Amino acid sequence: MIEMLWIVFFASFSSKVALAQEPTCACSKFHYEEQMLEKIVRMEFSVERMKIETEEARKSVEKTTDEFKRLKAEHEHYVDASKKEIQELKETLRTPTIAFKAKKVRNRMPSIDETIVFKETLFNFGEHYDNFTGIFTAPIHGTYLFTIHTCLYIRVHMYYGVMVEGERIANGMFYEWNANNCNTVDAIVVMKSEDWVWVKYLRSSTTGQNVIEGNNDNRWNTFSGTLIHT
Repeated sequence: MIEMLWIVFFASFSSKVALAQEPTCACSKFHYEEQMLEKIVRMEFSVERMKIETEEARKSVEKTTDEFKRLKAEHEHYVDASKKEIQELKETLRTPTIAFKAKKVRNRMPSIDETIVFKETLFNFGEHYDNFTGIFTAPIHGTYLFTIHTCLYIRVHMYYGVMVEGERIANGMFYEWNANNCNTVDAIVVMKSEDWVWVKYLRSSTTGQNVIEGNNDNRWNTFSGTLIHT
C-alpha cells in the first residue's frame, strides 16, 4: 500500500515538474534569440561604423596624396629655378677665354717709337689681337697678363716698352755680350674695355737688324696675352 502511494506521488511530482519546465524552456529560447538579435544589431552598427571610418580614411589619404603631389611639384619647381639661378651665376662668374699669341716681328730694323708688330698669329681666342697693327684691344674690363719674348744678336742693346693707352707700364732692356740671346718681359695690367696694348720700340745701341728671326731658328720672337680675372 505504501509503495503504491510512493509510486503515485512520484508520478504526480514528475508530471508537475514537466509542466513547470515548459515555460522555462520557452523563456530561454526567447532570451537566446533576443541576445542573437542584439549581437546582430551590434555587428551591423560596427560594420556601418567601419564603412564610415574607411571612407574617412580614404578621403584623408586622397587629401594627403594631393598635398604630397602639390608639395612635390613646388619642390621640383624650386629645384629647377635654383639650378637655373646657379647656372646663371656660374656664367656670370666664369672668366671668358680671351687669349692670343703671335710670333715673327714684321720689321727687324724698327725705328724709335715704332710699334713692334708680331705678324703670325698662333692662336687668337676672341680675335682681339690685330696682327696687322700689332695692337690688342681689351674686350672687357679685367686683369690681363702680357708676355714679350725677343731674341737679339750678340752685343746688341735693345730697349722697348709695353704700352697701354699710350702709357708705358713695363720696360725691357736686353743685352748679351757673348752670344745671341733671347729675353722675356711680363706685364700684369688692369684694363678697361676698349683699352689698347702694344709693344713699342724705344731705341737700340746699334743700327741695322737687331732682332734674330728665322723659320728654322729656335729663337722665336713672340707677343702673347690673356685675361686672368674679371
